[in-house]
Amino acid sequence: MKFQNKILFLIFLIFFISFQSNCQISNNKIIENNNIDTYSTLIDFYGKPSIILFGSTYCSHCKEALPIFKEKVYNVYNKEINIWINVINNDYFDITDIPQGFNEEIDFEKITNIECKYVPSWIILDKFGNVKMSSCGNEKTMNEMVYTINELIKK
Repeated sequence: MKFQNKILFLIFLIFFISFQSNCQISNNKIIENNNIDTYSTLIDFYGKPSIILFGSTYCSHCKEALPIFKEKVYNVYNKEINIWINVINNDYFDITDIPQGFNEEIDFEKITNIECKYVPSWIILDKFGNVKMSSCGNEKTMNEMVYTINELIKK
């Protein structure tokens, strides 16, 4: 009987270790495969480059830019970088593939120390959470975004 208990314990231990290697534990919640959600903090973005978009479902520029973003960024880089759309009016865009929602912890001004009252806006972080580029409103282009992502992935 003791031998069976040891075997069960070893099986449990192996399962637990393999589960832990596929997940990241942050603030007592498990984020599988580094998926970002409405409960994430900036620390959850660490480990690989990240892009955070800030938009609103009532913003026509945001609605126009999102399909282009999906084609040029999300479809190309979603395995290599963290991607999150922080929808500031606490709604969801029609594109369901891209992780999105409202997270008050993820705030443009808190992250960049730059006041921004415009959408669409975005921030690119390196794998350590350092801001590498940001755009408030239409300050910068999608091509600049893609270039910066490529530079971060090369490192």
